[in-house]
Amino acid sequence: MPNTQTVTEFLSARIAEERERAEGAKWAMGPSWFVADPASRVDTYVASLGPDRTLADLAAKQWLVDRVRVLDDGTADQRRAGMKDEAEYACLIFAAAYADHPDYRAEWRP
Repeated sequence: MPNTQTVTEFLSARIAEERERAEGAKWAMGPSWFVADPASRVDTYVASLGPDRTLADLAAKQWLVDRVRVLDDGTADQRRAGMKDEAEYACLIFAAAYADHPDYRAEWRP
């Protein structure tokens, strides 16, 4: 069966999968999941990659996906069409991170 998913549908599905994993990790790890040594660059980097940071990143990406959907209203307004094109291109860039996923389509490569 051919993949008829749009890039925004694909990206939204990946965001939902990652959100579920991050929320599960947040619950499992608790509020003080990692205590960083402030003198260690590695520790401070690892501490910055917690579930809250991941969830915030995913929310921003989902906002962009939703923006494409809002702008895709079929009007002939050139300004809105240009904004949709730019937002959709950003979705292509974010979707490229999932190029190894079986549903990723080669024509989405930015």
